[in-house]
Amino acid sequence: MNYQVIMRHKNKIEVSHDENGDSKTPAVKKAKKRTYSLEEKSVILRDIFASSHEVYSIKELEKLVPKKSNGVINLMQLKEVLDYCINESIVSCEKCGISNVYYYFPMVEKNTHVELFKKQQSVLNFLEIEINKLEEEYNNIMDTGKEWIFENEKLIESKNMEANLEIEIKELQNVLETCDTENMEKNLTIFKKQSNVLKDNIWALTKFIKQKMNLLHLSDTQFLNEAGIDSNEIEILNDYEN
Repeated sequence: MNYQVIMRHKNKIEVSHDENGDSKTPAVKKAKKRTYSLEEKSVILRDIFASSHEVYSIKELEKLVPKKSNGVINLMQLKEVLDYCINESIVSCEKCGISNVYYYFPMVEKNTHVELFKKQQSVLNFLEIEINKLEEEYNNIMDTGKEWIFENEKLIESKNMEANLEIEIKELQNVLETCDTENMEKNLTIFKKQSNVLKDNIWALTKFIKQKMNLLHLSDTQFLNEAGIDSNEIEILNDYEN
């Protein structure tokens, strides 16, 4: 074994000593604390909202979020994460009197997917009707048996439209094939029930705030109008799902 090999081996097993000559155990490096991106923190905040299905004020969030997130989102970071969630339409913010309230309800997101599916289905049905009309028109033109008809602008336009519509139909069919319609219908039923509960809670909260603010002389509708909620939104609150 040559000198360089011996020295490398010695360096590997060499133990440091203190001033008295006693050996010292090398210090163990502490594992670095994990850092979370803003997107990861937004998911954590969203899940905190989703776990309770409640509406929170900023003061309530300042007490709840640091604890529920196990310190991942502290008071200094809460506003940044909350603003990010609002800008990305993850969490909703509404004005309630002079304060803002924040919420996220998973059933609203599910209902949005159901509505999107219905719109796509409606567009698909419309396109199928249009393609049938164009095919009928094309066949009628072909039945004339005249050679010049192939240069007719109407025929060319019809064929181009037919080709474009066929592409759109295939794209929509691919989208619809990925949709879990049965699960969507179940989610929609759950959403309707939870939506009615939420509306009851909103009316109960309205009466509570009126009582606290000595505004019982106002009707619930008048109070909501004064709070900046327009008539169309109030009408939605009165429209319970069956």
